[in-house]
Parts: sequence; C-alpha cells; structure tokens
Amino acid sequence: MHYIFPFFISLLAFATTQAKIVDIQWNIDYVFTNPDGLYTRKVVGVNERWPPLPIMVSSGDLLRLHVRNRLDKPTSIHHHGLDFRGVGMFDGAMDITQCGIPPGGEFTYQVDTTGQSGTYWIHAHSNGQYVDGLRAPFIIQPSLGAIPNYFSKPSQRFLDTQMTMQTVSQLYDDEYTVIMSDWYHEQHADLLEKYLSPSNPEGHEPTPNSGLLYFSRGTTYLPGFNNVTSIQFKPNQRYRLRLLNIGALAMFQFKIDGHQMHIIEVDGTDVVPYEVESIPIDVAQRYSIVVTAKSDASTNYLIQANMDASMFSKPPSTLQLNYTSTLVYSPAAQVHPIEPFSLYNMLDERAFTPQVAQAMLTPTRTIELKATFMMSSDGTNRGFINNVSWVPPQTPTLMTVESVQQDMLFNPRIYGPQTNAHILQYMEVIDLLVTNLDSGGHPFHLHGHKFQVIDRRQGAMSSMRSSSTVTNPMRRDTIHIGAQETVRLRFQADNPAVFLFHCHIEWHLQAGLGITFVEAPDRLQQETRGRIPSVMRRHCAQTGHFSSGNAAGNSGDRLLDLTGAPQGPYPQP
Repeated sequence: MHYIFPFFISLLAFATTQAKIVDIQWNIDYVFTNPDGLYTRKVVGVNERWPPLPIMVSSGDLLRLHVRNRLDKPTSIHHHGLDFRGVGMFDGAMDITQCGIPPGGEFTYQVDTTGQSGTYWIHAHSNGQYVDGLRAPFIIQPSLGAIPNYFSKPSQRFLDTQMTMQTVSQLYDDEYTVIMSDWYHEQHADLLEKYLSPSNPEGHEPTPNSGLLYFSRGTTYLPGFNNVTSIQFKPNQRYRLRLLNIGALAMFQFKIDGHQMHIIEVDGTDVVPYEVESIPIDVAQRYSIVVTAKSDASTNYLIQANMDASMFSKPPSTLQLNYTSTLVYSPAAQVHPIEPFSLYNMLDERAFTPQVAQAMLTPTRTIELKATFMMSSDGTNRGFINNVSWVPPQTPTLMTVESVQQDMLFNPRIYGPQTNAHILQYMEVIDLLVTNLDSGGHPFHLHGHKFQVIDRRQGAMSSMRSSSTVTNPMRRDTIHIGAQETVRLRFQADNPAVFLFHCHIEWHLQAGLGITFVEAPDRLQQETRGRIPSVMRRHCAQTGHFSSGNAAGNSGDRLLDLTGAPQGPYPQP
C-alpha cells in the first residue's frame, strides 16, 4: 500500500536562518579496528579514530574541510551528491578534477551547500580508500526558506516558511542516521590485485567477509555495530531515519519489524511521503524515512539489513547475510520475533513525487551508453562503456580544460583515449540512455547533478523522444540499473565542470565502468583560469602527474600527441 500519510512530518530538526562557515580538520591516518567482531584489521581513519565522525551543517553553510594526508599514498575526498556549482575543482575525483593529495600534503575542500539539503556522504575518491574505511555521513539540514510543504489533507497547508524556530523544532521529535555497508577483512589493494588479474577471467568480484549496521545521532555515533547496538524510541513520537549504503559492492534490503516506513527523501530530493514495508538500498544511495513509534513500550523490535548476495559470485556458506540491531522502547521489554521480508523488490523512481516540482526537461541531445564486462586485451575482465574501459589520464581533465588553447576544447582527443570523454555544450538538455548489458545490476552515479528519471524498461529503448507523461519526474544522483535494463535519464548541462558518470561499485569503477562529462569547456576555462590553487599544481608534480596540457601532459603544437597517456585495455577481438 502506498499513500500520503495523514500525520505531520518535517525534514527539519536543526534549522538555521543564518549561513556560516564550518571548519573541520581531517587528519587521515591508519588505525586498527574490529567492527564486525571477527577480525582486527588496518583501516583508513580520521583523527586517529574509525569510523570518521559524521558531519552536519545547515543549507547555505560553507564547509571548509581541511585535509592532512598521513597515509603512504595519495588521497582525495568527494562529497557525494553535491553539485559544486561554479567550483568543480573541489569535486574531489582524483585525476579528474585534481591530483591526489600526496603523503604529508594538505588541501582544503570548500563545499558550498547553498540550495542543497538532505542526506549525503563523504568518501575517498582515490585508490579504493573508501573500501578501507574512509567514509562518513554528511547531513545538510534545510534552512527555513527551504522547508518542503506537507499537507494533512489536500486543502490544508501544514508548513509555513514564516513559522518560528520553536514551531519548526516540534515538527518531528528526533532523528537518527542508519549506516549500512559490506565489510572486508583484507586490504583493498590486495583484493584489487586479485580481481583485476588474468587468473580471474570471469571477473568475480571480491566477496565481503561480513556486513555492518550502525547508527549516528547528530555528529556522534551510537556505540557498537550490528546486534550489539540499538536506537531508542519513545511511544507516540515521530522519528526521521536517514538511511545510507556506503559499501563497495552489496545492495541491502532494510526494514523495521512491526513498523511502517514512509520515504520522504531520496538522494537529497524531498518527496511526497510514500509508504513501504522494506527498502532496497544500492551502493551510494540514500533515503530518509519517517517512522511513528507505537503507543506502548511493552515490546522491542528488530531493525533488519539484509545483504543481497546476488552480486556475490562465490559466497562461502558461512557468510552471514542478515544483520539486525534493536529498536528499544524499554530495556526490560522482550524483543518481538524476527519477521520475514514479505517484499524484496526494487523501487521504481517513477512512483516518487518531488516536493519541489521541476517540469520534465525537453531534450536537445541524446547520448546512448552501453555498459558491459568482457575479456580485455591484457587478459583481465574489464568494464566497458561503448567499448571503452575508463582509465584516468596523466593530467587531470579539469586542468586540461584550463590550460589548452580555446579552439581545442571541443576536441575529445585531447582528453585521452581511455577517459571516455563526452563534451557537452552549455545548457544542452541531455537524454542519457544507459543500457546495462551485464548479468548483474549496477548503481550508476552522476557527479555534479541530480538527473530526472524519465523511463526504465527491460531490453533496449528507442533513442527517439520518450512517450512518458510524467510532469514532475523524480530527481536523484544514483540509480540502480538492473541486468539487461535500459534507463532514460535527463539533465541540463548548466554546471560547467568535469564530472564522472560511473558505476559506484568500487571494483567496477576500477575495472573501467565509467565515462567523463566535460561540461561547457569554453565557459569552464573562463571560470577556472587563474583560480586553480597553486597547491593543486604542486600536488600534481609531487605525485608524478601533469597540471597542464593534454591527457599525456603534452601541450602547444603537441596537443594531439597522446604519447604517454593510458592506452587500453581494449576489448578482445
């Protein structure tokens, strides 16, 4: 059953009317931890602790994240889902918008949250470090002027942007963040070497050793993981739960026994409340739900996160898939027996209605992408989009745009043969037809934009204009594309920058399942020249990369000479 529920909720608990600068120091280092209780391992932590603390700001705040790299390899940080409008250099995709921060190096990310609110996360975008633990929730609370409108009935307005802070704070009672992730005992680098090896011709992804389910409240984690942690409910109160899958491979199915859930936010887009019994959450996706507590405290209930094994090629029989924590009404109460999942289906984004309407865009250009895995010329199983396996260039693509002569900006060759660059004209409306030819599903993420979800279907889809009649399409930044499925996504190239579009299964990105959008390079060059911090160029030199020229670092009359740029792997003939 799906409906607009008749009680009142809000997406706001910590509203603010005044934007501010928020300075946070991240000293990235190695620590040892054993979150699943099975194995103590080295992880990438922050400020000598793991997991890195959640970050919470208010919409309009400027977050300045001061990063000091104490690792033995370069790093970079991506704020997942943020648009970085006008400041794409801070997007954090290593070798695309910046060179990595070298060991001992420092860099400050300036994250302007104007016009954005919701549930996001921060993670390394370098060397698979987020698989090793460099990741944290990033919550942007809406400002008063951005509060979505909810209705108790169609004719009654519930929220008013003129309401006082006291009134706003009473619209729901409390909130928690719920974090789900697969978990590996081996280091990412060791697993990647085995994965991208001729001895793994079938391309079997590393199977995780376990899963993690844990919680935070504000900027503090609740103690424990899985069955040794819990959250507290008080009778008759309303709770917002922010759900994140910050794993590397596995989808999760989430439910709370004995309670209905109403989805109110999807990847930072507020939606008309939508009732569900369980929620599938693919890698990098986020949802907010509202749950109303029961009227008595006589029984406690299980919170379940089922790790989907469909992506695991050879899961051991000992692998635990179901992880539970406890929703506690009373420490003295008994826990209700575990409930089976009655539904285990994907959600169709077309069922959601954004609170802030945006008319369906009219496309001016269609780009068709066909994603698959196949044997490559080097004997490994690689990801390909339109027969190109993505490999990062020697010069960050943003710095290529900034440094070359203007008449070469729209020539895709200069960005390198493996960058899989698609050049977009300013304000084009792109119809992105993505066909997944693989036997498994993929969560595709677009940096810098929320795309409209226009259509999806099994098999191929015509490149002709869609017949969809949705007037207010769902908008999100990460979408699950099932096996042999095609989706039609739409966005406007109104944000000059260099942005990745890639599978967010970390193993698949490193196997090449991605492309690069070079968005309005002529405008981007004008906006960027003279603004790239000198420390970014210094980091390129320190990590053996270039900060100008084409994908190989060549410039002047050698712009079309790609000697030194990555070449291959190619599909086997």
